[in-house]
Amino acid sequence: MFSSPKISFENGNMVRLVDLPLPDNENGIFDLLEEKHGIQSLDLFNQVKNTIESNYGRLIPRWIEFLSKQGKNKIKSFIEEQEWMFLANAGNQQKLRDKKLAPEHMRVCESFAFLAATARLASDYKIIPELYYNTMKHLFGIAVINMMQPQTDILIDIDAFIDFVNVAKNFPLITKGVKISQSKVPNGFRRNDKENEYLYVYPALLEKYSRGNRDTYKRILQEFVRRGAIEKTSPDKYVKTIVQAGLEKQWMLKFRIKEMR
Repeated sequence: MFSSPKISFENGNMVRLVDLPLPDNENGIFDLLEEKHGIQSLDLFNQVKNTIESNYGRLIPRWIEFLSKQGKNKIKSFIEEQEWMFLANAGNQQKLRDKKLAPEHMRVCESFAFLAATARLASDYKIIPELYYNTMKHLFGIAVINMMQPQTDILIDIDAFIDFVNVAKNFPLITKGVKISQSKVPNGFRRNDKENEYLYVYPALLEKYSRGNRDTYKRILQEFVRRGAIEKTSPDKYVKTIVQAGLEKQWMLKFRIKEMR
């Protein structure tokens, strides 16, 4: 849905929408039907729309009746326990192992945990089949793969940027207390701080690799955050004020070189 019209898939979309791959079907969902099928795509769309708007499900009355008999504290305790178990198991997902999740990724996990806990409660009391809980776990696995895998176009931009970084002359290795002229470091520089080598980059350079697109620029930085190569300095800020002998104080991006790949 997002890739066709070139609409970016933001973190807010990721939290609210489950990104599921479509089956390999030449008819799409039902948007590419031909006359031989005997029905118009618009008719099917209107059927789905009307059903969503007018049908609230046959299970809702039973669900409300069941909840009203359980008591708030009992339900709260059960849901919290099931959420904890689901989130603990989420760490065993191959894509999440040993990963520090970004806040938006944790919100996705928590949303699935709540839905799974609710499904478990309903299935335990035979309101819905056990299959629903297992389906929720399967959907979560798909969502994890998608949210932890950056889009291909971003990977291409990042690889091009890293290739440029790996050319030593583009980022001279300097010492903090030794003066350096601005003309010697037009892109940025490397510097050892506290026994670790860091890469300091002027934001304008990374903007070139995002082709001046602020959304792409932000997504590239979010991927570097996921890799542990850079840290946010505030909820929506990545640059730091850098002091270097011979240069004026300026905003720069500070990368852990070893974590960039």
